[in-house]
Amino acid sequence: MERQRSISFFFILTVMTLMSESLFSLSVNPSVVELNLVPGRSTNGFYTVQNNTSDKVVINVEPESYFGSPVTNWLKIMPKNITLEPGQSRDIGYKVSVPRDFKDEYIAKIYFSQTPAGSGPNPGGASIITRMGSSFYVSASGKEILRTEISNFTISDKISVDIRNNGNVHLRFYYDLEVFDEKGRELTTTDRVPFAVVIPGESKNISIPLKTEVKLVMGRYYAVLNLYYGNVMPLVNKISSLTQFEVKK
Repeated sequence: MERQRSISFFFILTVMTLMSESLFSLSVNPSVVELNLVPGRSTNGFYTVQNNTSDKVVINVEPESYFGSPVTNWLKIMPKNITLEPGQSRDIGYKVSVPRDFKDEYIAKIYFSQTPAGSGPNPGGASIITRMGSSFYVSASGKEILRTEISNFTISDKISVDIRNNGNVHLRFYYDLEVFDEKGRELTTTDRVPFAVVIPGESKNISIPLKTEVKLVMGRYYAVLNLYYGNVMPLVNKISSLTQFEVKK
């Protein structure tokens, strides 16, 4: 029994080690594709995939529908299977074609899976398959509706915000937080950082730790949350909300 436990522990430890190494063995650039396309038009682009391991690997590309028209109707990936030598990188092309009546947005998830490249039916026994995902957004140029609302904003030890996307395309949000004392004097403003992505018609609650460069002592404060949003970078739209909060210790 003790020998079986030792073998089992060794097997689990080995698999965990392989999985840890595998998680960092594949890089895909860009991690997100965001496009505006005139209805009835097409465009091309590519992903760059790199094998960061010391072994030859096979990469399979698997597009999956997420929102809007099925991905097979508007996106083609070329090629869907490649083999990479250790350290080698290669481009995988894509072509996007949208219909003339395109008026909102299509969203897909593009998954890149990695398996060891072997010469036989069972090249290396058990192996860990790495699967990475890239979000792919295409909106109808000139027809985007960028509309959002903050339905709730509170602060305790965390910042809690409820956002709703009332538009017809996904919205990417960045935020910063301005903090004022009870007399209205500004104490600090946080850096502008990524906050959330919300698809059309979706409501989302985001809860993150309250972190400021200035230590907040016990007392009451005001905070203004600024959300910068849009469906492609740069994010030129802005919405803000005010709340009062208390630090108790």
